[in-house]
Amino acid sequence: MNELFRQKFRVWYAGVEMLYPEDVLNHGFQWFLGQDGKVYSFVRTDEGGEMELEEDATPLLATGCFVKDKDGNDKELYDGDIVDWDIYEDYPAFLIRRNDKTATWWLYLGDKPMHDLAAVINSKPDVMPMLLGNLYETPELMEV
Repeated sequence: MNELFRQKFRVWYAGVEMLYPEDVLNHGFQWFLGQDGKVYSFVRTDEGGEMELEEDATPLLATGCFVKDKDGNDKELYDGDIVDWDIYEDYPAFLIRRNDKTATWWLYLGDKPMHDLAAVINSKPDVMPMLLGNLYETPELMEV
């Protein structure tokens, strides 16, 4: 099995449920992200425990950036989140995705990378994006 490393992530599970790090602990097992980018769970057994590949789990990495949601609560941005940004009036919503060419988080409009997330946040600290939803639970937010 591949070595495991710690990376904060949430999981879109079986196409029906979003699980956050705190949710996973409440289910009685722990998930890990393998170097292969797949999710593994550690399940306790009478003999100690075992690692299992979670084939129905889609990992969504944390970006390290925090914004407000529509209720004014602080929320961390994850891969697949959808945000609105007042500085871009011509665009209804952006999708947060990792740009594999630059290994950074970007604002996407459809499949097109538009702006580096950290660069925009740093250049406009007084105008932060608002978290609207995510591609998995609220995909309709990306419809133009």
